[in-house]
Amino acid sequence: MILLLRILWNKTRMLFQSLLYQKKSQRRKPSSKLQPVVPDALIFQLVPLKEGHLSHKRRRRWVILDKQNIYIFKSVEDFKAPKVINLHCTAVRRVVKEATPALEIVTSGHTFVFHVDKEEKGDKGAAIDSWITEIQRVCDELVLSSIGGGGGDGEEEQENILSKSYSMLLSRSDVLKAREGNIHAEQRKVIEVAVQEGNRVCADCGAKDPEWASINIGIFICIECSGIHRSFGTHISKVRSVKLDKWENSWVEIMKSIGNVRANQVWLFNVPPDMTPITENSDLEERKKWLTLKYVDGRFTKDWEPPVNNAIAEMKNFSQEFRTQFKAVLLQCLVEDPEFRGQVKHLLTQGQPQSESS
Repeated sequence: MILLLRILWNKTRMLFQSLLYQKKSQRRKPSSKLQPVVPDALIFQLVPLKEGHLSHKRRRRWVILDKQNIYIFKSVEDFKAPKVINLHCTAVRRVVKEATPALEIVTSGHTFVFHVDKEEKGDKGAAIDSWITEIQRVCDELVLSSIGGGGGDGEEEQENILSKSYSMLLSRSDVLKAREGNIHAEQRKVIEVAVQEGNRVCADCGAKDPEWASINIGIFICIECSGIHRSFGTHISKVRSVKLDKWENSWVEIMKSIGNVRANQVWLFNVPPDMTPITENSDLEERKKWLTLKYVDGRFTKDWEPPVNNAIAEMKNFSQEFRTQFKAVLLQCLVEDPEFRGQVKHLLTQGQPQSESS
């Protein structure tokens, strides 16, 4: 009975939203600056896969997930057009370093963070994990639907397999370009390298499906690590986007010949047991410190040697130079100054044992 009332309430609320929005749309003047809104029919036909309260931008919001989007209402009784997050080519993950359990939805242009509702009863972590699971399921289904199934042989079948194995990298438009043969040959080749075993995680932090590459080191890296690589300068790491940049054949050959596994066999040859590598959850400062040691200092390479203490070395050099100069001055004084020569002779003879004849 309660479930039936809940369904009737949702349908009634959606109907009121649609009617209210139609009235406001008639009064609204056309403007090119208006953001796209949800069509009335879509609001009315909305079928929730999951719904409930979440905190967004420190405000309690009623959130509904359907098979394509997330809708954010101010409250259950809100009849205004909601804010919509389209889940095509979107990633969802748990936010680790938050005081309360939270998730973030990452699109091509924005990151949306949702915290568990303060009034949530029971396990708050499990509640946010439930949202992540449902959103991830929708994202996966959208990716598969954009790629499309179907059989085939030869190049077409290879194209579908490639797209599926690297689906988090390729957007819907990328897949269509690939099917039509509109992707540049070199970019196509580097994507084939990127989906090979070992290259499907960031070479530095282990994040899945990296979309960036260091073309001189020969590794695939995530967007967070790529920013630090860029800060080192091109003499250390030359960063390119797998998707966005036009690739040269020589870069592709470097990526083929090295790759994440071989590169880390060199750059992580000897990691001290007391040093902990970064992970995909590491913050900016942790990443910068680790990557500086790894690539700028070469701290974990086979040929690395502890640097000599510069201050001690400079003191030794200064002491040796001073002694040499001081000896030269003493010799010059002994030659040119008889009185000084006599004083030195007197000092040298003092304390020596007298001969038996004396």
